[in-house]
Amino acid sequence: MSNLSKGILSMLVTILCWSGIEILGSLVYLGGGGPITLLQVRYVIATILFFLTIVFSKKLSFGLKKKELPLTILTGGLLAAHLLFFWLGLKNIVSIIAMMSIYFTYPALLAVFSSVFFKKKFTKRSKISLGLGSLGVAFTIGLLPYFNLGEVNVLGVVYLFLAVICWVFYLLFSQRKTPKHSPYTVLFYDFLIATGVFLLLQNPLVTLSELTPNILTYLLLMGVFSTYIAYLFLQKAIKYMGASSVGIMHLSKAAFSIALSYFILHQVAKPLQLFGVGLVLGSVLLLSRKKDE
Repeated sequence: MSNLSKGILSMLVTILCWSGIEILGSLVYLGGGGPITLLQVRYVIATILFFLTIVFSKKLSFGLKKKELPLTILTGGLLAAHLLFFWLGLKNIVSIIAMMSIYFTYPALLAVFSSVFFKKKFTKRSKISLGLGSLGVAFTIGLLPYFNLGEVNVLGVVYLFLAVICWVFYLLFSQRKTPKHSPYTVLFYDFLIATGVFLLLQNPLVTLSELTPNILTYLLLMGVFSTYIAYLFLQKAIKYMGASSVGIMHLSKAAFSIALSYFILHQVAKPLQLFGVGLVLGSVLLLSRKKDE
């Protein structure tokens, strides 16, 4: 199996694990949990899982060179900032369409920044794939053809744009780390730093006061599936196919969300949404035909 095929499969696992994350997060909010509580518990769980994985594995280690500390602190800080801005944005923006419209600008920004700062060259196939995927997402979430964002909160928009910028640079700098270390080691330190930031932002006693059995169940699901497993396969995808291709692949999350809505909530997609899903899947198929570089 080629590196590109491995990368695509890894990213599909990531997208599947992330497909229900907004639903779980909304349930936490409805139950009385706040954004910092969500982040603290979710990342404590995932950090412990990565720690135990490394401890009980004979092939993995915590090894990190002194010269690698600045990049590690940078990526951990970017991850923490991205997550904080994302969940604050999700809570404040009101319109899900607006949220997804802003968030899914990141693949295009990722392509631009990687070209400007890291001299990444893009093939014509990659550009077409990005364009098709972005257009498909716009139809899938209902932004096109009417361009109606719904009710929008300005503060939520600002938070989400900041989340997008932090996410773009997290992916770009992660790409520089993944060839040197196991994804388990990379993520353990990223999550450890991010967890430390979240613990500083809110007294853990406040977090405990907000936990109920239902909220804890939602956060366990997020910690294991949407964090531990999702980020592990995300790092593998970055390693095999590069950050820019990962961004294009992530556009297919909208198609997964449509499928989940049908199977779980029995919501039938509109014809234009299905057209959008077709464009997204076409962009993924086009990307999968790209030769390994």
